[in-house]
Amino acid sequence: MLSPSPSLSALSPSSSSPSPSPRFSCQASELLEALKAADFLRKSAISRYGLLGASIFFSDTGAGVSVEAFQNCSVNAISLWLPSGFCRGSFSLPLLPLLSFVKATKGKGEIIYKESRLSSSTSSSCLALSCGPSLCDHPDQNESWRKESYCLSDLQEACLSDSAKGFALLPFLTASKLCSSDESKQALIGAGFAGEAFTATDGFCLRKLPASLPALPKASGGFPEEAWLPAWLSPMVERLTRAKERQELLAFYFPERKEAQALRFRTKAGLSVVVRFPAVPGSFPRTDQLFPSSFSSFFVASTEAFLSAVESLLQALKASDGAPRIELICDTPGEILLSADLQKNTGSKKKPELETVGRQEASFRTSCLEAALPSDPQLEEGFFELPASQQEMALAKHKNASRLLVNGLFLQKLLKSFLGEGEKLRFSWNDSKSPIMLSAFTPESKALLMPVQRR
Repeated sequence: MLSPSPSLSALSPSSSSPSPSPRFSCQASELLEALKAADFLRKSAISRYGLLGASIFFSDTGAGVSVEAFQNCSVNAISLWLPSGFCRGSFSLPLLPLLSFVKATKGKGEIIYKESRLSSSTSSSCLALSCGPSLCDHPDQNESWRKESYCLSDLQEACLSDSAKGFALLPFLTASKLCSSDESKQALIGAGFAGEAFTATDGFCLRKLPASLPALPKASGGFPEEAWLPAWLSPMVERLTRAKERQELLAFYFPERKEAQALRFRTKAGLSVVVRFPAVPGSFPRTDQLFPSSFSSFFVASTEAFLSAVESLLQALKASDGAPRIELICDTPGEILLSADLQKNTGSKKKPELETVGRQEASFRTSCLEAALPSDPQLEEGFFELPASQQEMALAKHKNASRLLVNGLFLQKLLKSFLGEGEKLRFSWNDSKSPIMLSAFTPESKALLMPVQRR
């Protein structure tokens, strides 16, 4: 029998020599961060289906190592480029045993995978670990999925192109704390970006932050026209970064295709991260029209002092069976009084009967020069000369304008979101049934809180 022709042999190198065995090496600290991010994707609410094959996918990028994880039956995915690494081949490894081994190194030394064995430069222990298929060859995926999908590492360069649009990530991390956890309402489980600002709401509170706060840089390519980022991105970013570096963290937004979009950022440690997530159908609701244009009353106060007073009442309300409601009494110049009723359920769980057993109070100072509070009609000349009915009407109107009942937990959440935006904030309202606005002295940094209606 004749031997194969040279041209045919050239087309079939695997027939003459086996392909090199998969291997990689990288710093343990970088791989540990990547695996923690993948594990978050596996365990989080949006990953109810787990990771594709419970695996992490490795591939050679020409410089460094690409580590990717994909959520089953979803477009959600994460790709991290580890600058210290070397990789040969494309393959996968099971996440959980790999994460357990790397955790034991405490991020020290180098991790090496060679000849189906995982080892550390700081330990004599090894772990036998067989590699699995690459993403393109994974048996869990059908042919149409493979045809439509492509590696996230392709987005690493795309998000760094001259046309890439981006923003500082800190405003999004702050706004995302206001998002709802109700996955049936997509507009509420993420933060919308438009008009150079992020907006988020849970249906009770509304928060708007400019995408580039003072001392925060803008992305060189300018802002995208609009974007929508899911709230679960926030804890993902926080797992990969330290609090101090988030002040200067820039992200580049990439509208990948109609069904998906992606966000790319680089950590201080040098890791390049791309997260892919579904695109929101339509545009994020326009919320600017919800903010009132004028108010009859306001005061300016220290954010920390205000928050401290609220938190002292919330602490006392932990022993109460009633809702965490706090009343703000705003009619004394220079001081705002906060009051909360402590209640006990004298009935049952099915038929509660709340009885007030005490009252907790707190207060904080305001600037008399930076306040316009409702004035007590009893202090006005001629009040006691009015008919009784007119006195009652005046007192009722004053109470409606000076006493605001709010959910203390919502107010606490909003006040916390203003920490770091200056020492003071402005608190504005019209009456006890109208929206309350909190604002910093930064343009477009504001929040809306709906008061509790008395019954």
